[in-house]
Order: sequence, then C-alpha cells, then structure tokens
Amino acid sequence: PWLGVVLLGCGFGSIWRSYDFKRPIWIALLTQSIPRFSIWAGKHSLAIYLIHQPILFMLLFAISRT
Repeated sequence: PWLGVVLLGCGFGSIWRSYDFKRPIWIALLTQSIPRFSIWAGKHSLAIYLIHQPILFMLLFAISRT
C-alpha cells in the first residue's frame, strides 16, 4: 500500500532535481548538533537495533521475575 507514496516521493524528487531548486533553510539547519545525532543514528540503525533489543529483553525478563 505504500508503494504509491514511495513513487510520488521519487517523482517529486526527480522534478526537484531537474529544476535545480535551492535547498530550503530548514534543511540547512539540519547540520546542527541535535539533528546530527539523528543522522548518525539513521546511518547506524541496525547496530542500534541489535544492541537495544537484548537489553530490553533482559530488562523485561528481570521485571517479570520479581
């Protein structure tokens, strides 16, 4: 069901690039420190997922045993 949304995004992106629009200011602000962590987390999402899942399971297991 989300294929249409993905294709719309691809279409709008190619139109955006073909007309060479300038980047909006809010995109330039994404290089600040807080969004920079979000970018790092997005690039390392598998590692974050693999690390936090066992931790959550251990916490839930410890809570269920008490």
